[in-house]
Amino acid sequence: MATTKRSGSQEISSQIVSKRVKSGEIERELGLDESRSQAVALSSNSKDDDNRLIRHVTRTSKLSAPIIKLEGCHSEEITAVRFDLTGNVIVAASTDKSISLWRTYTDNANFGFIPSAHKQAITSISLSRKSPSNPTIVSASADATIGVWDSNTGNLIRRLREHSDVVNAVAFSKNPANELLASAGDDSKVCIWDVHNSKHPLQVIHWHSPVISVEWADDGSTIFIGGLDNEVHAYDLTSSATLYSLRGHTDTVTYLRLSPTGQHLVSCSNDSTVRVWDVRPFTNDPSRLHRTLYGAVSSFEGVYTQPAWTPDGARVAVGSADRTVTVWDVESGNILYKLPGHTGTVNAVDIHPTEPIIVSSGKDAKMYLGELMESL
Repeated sequence: MATTKRSGSQEISSQIVSKRVKSGEIERELGLDESRSQAVALSSNSKDDDNRLIRHVTRTSKLSAPIIKLEGCHSEEITAVRFDLTGNVIVAASTDKSISLWRTYTDNANFGFIPSAHKQAITSISLSRKSPSNPTIVSASADATIGVWDSNTGNLIRRLREHSDVVNAVAFSKNPANELLASAGDDSKVCIWDVHNSKHPLQVIHWHSPVISVEWADDGSTIFIGGLDNEVHAYDLTSSATLYSLRGHTDTVTYLRLSPTGQHLVSCSNDSTVRVWDVRPFTNDPSRLHRTLYGAVSSFEGVYTQPAWTPDGARVAVGSADRTVTVWDVESGNILYKLPGHTGTVNAVDIHPTEPIIVSSGKDAKMYLGELMESL
């Protein structure tokens, strides 16, 4: 399928290939019994009659197959992947400097491709909430710039230049009526932007060390900052002061993501733990540590793994250097199951906003769509 997109003022034609794999084919690739057509997840639950790791499930979504492989757009590892708010579109970005757009449900999955979106690797993406069916895409890059893109045309809206080193993370605030963007970089800066109206930052925070991860609280005036000091800091933009710090990780905090309820924050770290924090304004526990999740192995390559929450906030999914996606029940801390398929470290995961569908991307330059079991 050939598509033509505009990148800045230059029109570029690119050949995009989508490969959708039915369950039988992927089971052959994984070495599974071909007859188990509904075997989607490797479960950690050993209570099955014969203690098999393969769990049989009924279909839980409108996907055309329980597992679908998407490949062909990217020539290098896919560092970030996101569903839009409608769940109909998937946006991915890669170290090959490009951005791809995919339809979740249709057989012609690829419909957009932005080649050479940056001069160096893309590290992070975030999607605007202002227009759910045509979200503005923001991309961060090792070239020290941020790109703002129209997802309908592929056109570059504006290029943001304030960082002087690698931009590690970008995140939109939660309120579409007053939407702001936060960016974090190796230059020890956190910048706040109104990307819809200006190419200049509204606020620049000079941090004490390189910043790897950033996320917004629901209130729109608090951001969470994580980085090389192994801590997560809640920072008030109005008073320009740190409200509190979350301590417990023993290595770099690589990614932060707020739960759908706004009450909990998940943090990933190079220490091979995933921690869930209570970030409500008032709590009885001064440590604010709600749960520590074990089972996802950090990569020695320093991959900044993107986690995801289920819409009800009950489960968290994180990619791992063991080539799987680990899914936990947050309250119990138990691993519910592992999702196989990738042949390299899983860099990023996201979960559909309304259906039990998970998407993952990895160093193998592939993405997998798969169904989650609604209950165990």
